[in-house]
Amino acid sequence: MHSQAPPSPRTHSGRIVRRSFPLLPSMLLVLSSLSLSPPRALAGPDPGPSLGARMVEAARELLGQPYQFGGRLKRAGEGIDCQGLLFYAAERVGRCGWRSFSVMPTESIPRGELGRSVEGLSPVATADLDTARLQPGDVLWLLYAAENPAEPSIAELGEDEVWVWHTALYAGDGRFLHADPFGGKVIEEPLVPFLEGYGYAGVWVTRMTAGPAPHRCRKHAKMPRPAPRPEGPSP
Repeated sequence: MHSQAPPSPRTHSGRIVRRSFPLLPSMLLVLSSLSLSPPRALAGPDPGPSLGARMVEAARELLGQPYQFGGRLKRAGEGIDCQGLLFYAAERVGRCGWRSFSVMPTESIPRGELGRSVEGLSPVATADLDTARLQPGDVLWLLYAAENPAEPSIAELGEDEVWVWHTALYAGDGRFLHADPFGGKVIEEPLVPFLEGYGYAGVWVTRMTAGPAPHRCRKHAKMPRPAPRPEGPSP
């Protein structure tokens, strides 16, 4: 079958017929009233508290608990130490148990187990620390210019080598949560006065954006939630 060109719009007399369809005035009014703005997006579900806020909320469950070096709340009356507080909060926002995390800061920090180092704050001297740059849920590794025989130094501040001697969680508004070895219990208090009062050289800050990421995830029972204890006066 031979292909054919489309029929030409002609009359039998050969004259081209052109048809016009003028817009009615009422149609023009309708078109002029249409909005060309993009449609509004539908509201999505409430994302809920941020990861950092959930870390802080979990750590506050420990307020008033006694400090105990190496404590993990395994038995009635057992306290908790500064790293135990971090692990308690981490296992409540993540999927891995507290035994998944290294107790050696020189291993945990490079691995990013509890967040990645924050530029300009890893490390930072106490005198140069701007708490406005911190976010709730930031992990604080408190540095002291005294050798920790258990591991090598983490960094240099000025001319001094520094080691991690304490850990904590930033709570916001210049305050932090920690199992205080000096006060003997878990407390929330102002950060900078604590650093200055006990002569800490500075801090190293790590921040999580996607949850804890231990080198090896171990599934086991979480540390039990302890019964509330009186916190005492908050500075």
